[in-house]
Amino acid sequence: DHAEGAQARGPALPGRDASVIDRAEGAQARGPALPTRTDELAAELASDQSETADAVPPSKAPIEAVPPKTAAQAKTQAGAAVSVTPLSADAAIAKIRDATTRAQVADALIGFAAAEFDIAVLFVVKSEMAFGWRGFAPELYEERIEALLVPLAPASIFRTAIATNDVFVGAVPPNALHAHVFRVLRVSPPVEAVVVPVYIRDRLVNMLYGQNNGEDRASEEGIAQLREVGAAASDAYVRLIGLHKKRT
Repeated sequence: DHAEGAQARGPALPGRDASVIDRAEGAQARGPALPTRTDELAAELASDQSETADAVPPSKAPIEAVPPKTAAQAKTQAGAAVSVTPLSADAAIAKIRDATTRAQVADALIGFAAAEFDIAVLFVVKSEMAFGWRGFAPELYEERIEALLVPLAPASIFRTAIATNDVFVGAVPPNALHAHVFRVLRVSPPVEAVVVPVYIRDRLVNMLYGQNNGEDRASEEGIAQLREVGAAASDAYVRLIGLHKKRT
């Protein structure tokens, strides 16, 4: 009954189930300890001991622009590379419109992000928390993305995107929450970051975060296309809900 109720409200979103916690613990074994519980995360972010963005642990190799514009990659637990095929806006929208599962929608969103950014994370949103779902960055384990939790209540670029109900584009103010995100992703603060909120009607379900290395900034055309791809994802989720209701 609980599952049917959740499906009626929208596509099933991964929660903090045992599998996610197990993956998070596995990610922690391969890098600096990360808080996995919401209260632990809040305590760390509020602590004077919370790491700053400048204290991001160095990766095994210097951070360079991932060639996501040709093939974005993320490290898996086994150390093999998972390729993300970059997609144009038109190709991403076509795949989203043809999608029969929310995972296919997510893959298309990340595919378009790979054409625009060197680093990107797609979050699912549940109970004022954003959970890492898909993404890529240099020297980043897939499980580390799944261990990334972002509280949405505190002031942040994520909160700004929600408050304005629009794509956020701009500099990232220094604070403990942003430093936490950069620390988990093992990246330096960017010159410019982008956050794209995705809704099912008035309910926030996804957030797409993207940044480039160096001085690269998003173009006006790219921002407009991000809005279009985000809107297509929103429409696809509504369509998938309708298909599920017809089947049940």
